[in-house]
Amino acid sequence: MKLNPHNSPSNAPASLISSSRLPPRTSVQPLMTTRTLQLKPRTALQISVGLIVAGIGINLALPTDSMVGLVGLLKLLSVLGLCSLATSLDDRVFHLFVNRHLATRILVHLMTPVVTVGLTLLGIYGAGLPLRSWGDEGTTLVVIACGGVWLTSASLGSLMVLVLNTGVRSISTTFRTRINLTVMAMVALAGALAYSASQLGPEVVGILDRIDATPFGADLGLSSLWLWQTVQVLGPGESDELLALTYFVLLVLMSVPAVLSACSKLSDAVMQAVRPLQAGFEAVAQGQLDVRIPVEGSRDFAKLTHTFNEMVSSLELAKRMERAFGSYVSREILDQIRTQHGRATLEPSLRVATVFFADIRGFTTMSERINPKQLLSVLNRFYESVASVVEAHQGFLVQYIGDAVVVVFNGPIDQPDHATRSVECAIGIQKAVDLLNNEEAFPEIGALEVGIGIATGPMVAGNLGDSNHLLQYTVLGDTVNQAARMTSHVPAGAVWVNQRNADAPGHRRDPMPLAPIKVKGRARRLEPHQVWPALDITELTEITTLQELEARGA
Repeated sequence: MKLNPHNSPSNAPASLISSSRLPPRTSVQPLMTTRTLQLKPRTALQISVGLIVAGIGINLALPTDSMVGLVGLLKLLSVLGLCSLATSLDDRVFHLFVNRHLATRILVHLMTPVVTVGLTLLGIYGAGLPLRSWGDEGTTLVVIACGGVWLTSASLGSLMVLVLNTGVRSISTTFRTRINLTVMAMVALAGALAYSASQLGPEVVGILDRIDATPFGADLGLSSLWLWQTVQVLGPGESDELLALTYFVLLVLMSVPAVLSACSKLSDAVMQAVRPLQAGFEAVAQGQLDVRIPVEGSRDFAKLTHTFNEMVSSLELAKRMERAFGSYVSREILDQIRTQHGRATLEPSLRVATVFFADIRGFTTMSERINPKQLLSVLNRFYESVASVVEAHQGFLVQYIGDAVVVVFNGPIDQPDHATRSVECAIGIQKAVDLLNNEEAFPEIGALEVGIGIATGPMVAGNLGDSNHLLQYTVLGDTVNQAARMTSHVPAGAVWVNQRNADAPGHRRDPMPLAPIKVKGRARRLEPHQVWPALDITELTEITTLQELEARGA
């Protein structure tokens, strides 16, 4: 099935661009051909008729002798306008039957010159001669005669290209060779016709002389051109050579429309092969990587379209891999890798950042109560909610560690407000968990409880691992250890921060200091502050007293 790449259904595996179904002509910028020099048929006809009428008006209004130059210019412009119309009609006929059977096309192009000659004679006797007697100085006669000759010659050129291209196609499989052979055949045929005319022309004149030895005349409206017997004008031995040269030049001039028509058809053949590729590239530029072009035509164009299809397939595969890779890394990491043109060189560096751990309370008991499949389902629902909140606050989700989530701010992208941003994100997670519990989103366990500990300070952030095998963006250092150790002391539903985070400017919350706590692996006690939920003085005293009792018992 051949589909238009600009209107392909989403469920189609791939779009096929064919030369018969291309995007609108306005979206395609073809190469310059002889057709781009044409006037529109209606415009050309209007110009020709207008110039003829103007010539008649000038001849009737002014003396003929004083306006010879202007009348001649009007005749020339009228001829050019009608010749442009003839070229347009030839192209219309050629492209109207382009998808028909070869025999039909040949028959149409054989009949076109015959019909043209008949219409030309009808125009000469029906309009040219009467208008000449009315004072147009033969302008209409010249225009109709030249237009008829031009259309006849152009039609023969189209026929010649059609026949020669059909014959050459069976000989050569490459487009370049076909063009060369077709042009050579056209030149040889035109030369043969011109030579034949130069040889047969004098014989035809001699036959006419023998039939009627009286002078004959021809008036084309430019001036009266009288031709007597050539032997009366030229010396012996000169008439044959000059007459042969005259006929040769005349036929060469008459073959100009045929050559232009043939060149136009050859350039159209090139563009017919190029337009599907151009449409394909335009579709790729718009992000449509499911587009495909049928592999057809000459061997070189078939190879070109095959290469294009392979290129698009590779791009589509790379896009799918990037999309899959994006499921394992954050958008920030992915954007950074794109900026570095695929080189994941997020070198470890020491920077002041904020990290927090969101830990599920009672996870061990939960694991014993429900089966592994239900446990994964609960975790995935929780992680999905956490990921949405973290993305909304532009945090970087470092990793999932069983029942905990690690999120960092100010790494890998710069965030001057990382301390306060992390607090708002953590509170957003607690609100999201409360909302899920109210909606009974965890029927397996009843309700989910989470504690979050936040620490701000210096840490090492960057890629960890072998760039040739496996890399992971992570954060290391004492600040990370502070957040991890502090999280184990945070009550369910609360958010604690360390001293440096509490001292950060711009806090929307009021961090309430708690009693220092002793954590594993640190000689100095941590001084936590609670930012959620907000505490009054009574609650704060109770919590502090409880912590002191626990510390003494430890």
